[in-house]
Parts: sequence; C-alpha cells; structure tokens
Amino acid sequence: MPTIRKTSSLISLTYQGGATDGLFATDFTVAELPALAIGLDLTCNVKVRNKSANTYADAVAYSERRHAELASIQIDEAQVCEGLRKADKRHPGAEWRLIVRMDGRDHAYSVTICDEPYSVVLRVRVALRVAPA
Repeated sequence: MPTIRKTSSLISLTYQGGATDGLFATDFTVAELPALAIGLDLTCNVKVRNKSANTYADAVAYSERRHAELASIQIDEAQVCEGLRKADKRHPGAEWRLIVRMDGRDHAYSVTICDEPYSVVLRVRVALRVAPA
C-alpha cells in the first residue's frame, strides 16, 4: 500500500462503552483498489524502554483483548487526513477497511470515514478478523 506517513503520530482510540486511549501509530498507508483501505501500525507502543508508560499498557490491552471492542479511531495529523480525504473524494461512497498492525498481527475492520473539521474519524462498523501480518 502507498505510504501517507512513516513517522509516528498520536491517534485516539475509542472503545464500546466510551473508554478512550491515546496511542502512537506509524506507517500510515492507503490502498484504493479493490476497496479503500487504510493501514496503520501500533507496534511502536510496545517497543519502549519504559514498560510502565501508559501507551505501553494501552497497546498491550488493545492487542490482548480490546481490539474486539474498538468503536472508532480519530486521526488529527494533517498529512494523514489529507491523504484519506483525497482517496475518499476519488471514490465517493466506497467501502472502507481499516487494517491495524500490532506486534505481528493484523486486526481488520469495516469502517465508515467521517470528515471532521480538523481530523478524520474512522467509525468501526464490524470487526472482520485477526490474522498474522
């Protein structure tokens, strides 16, 4: 998939029930065929020296159990938002997929894209699968 941004950017994850986590994501990608797909990698959160960091604990919780409860991801990084907006404009009404790479596994979701004034929110419609990357 073509890369939108390689370096880390803070994203917000919201889970069913309203709990939220802030994690760093890297390697933002977008593919436009056959369906629109955004990929991002959360592995950098578990490759830290300080294992007591909130991002480490939140990433481990996502990987082990919370991935099934994901409700939405909010992306505020302008470069990533612009790449998603361009893809959405080229394919209006297209179905979107979200692929979250985490520690050697891919978590896939069917999502709707919501263009907010200063961010893009990916709302999870349904979790699709967990597979080896």
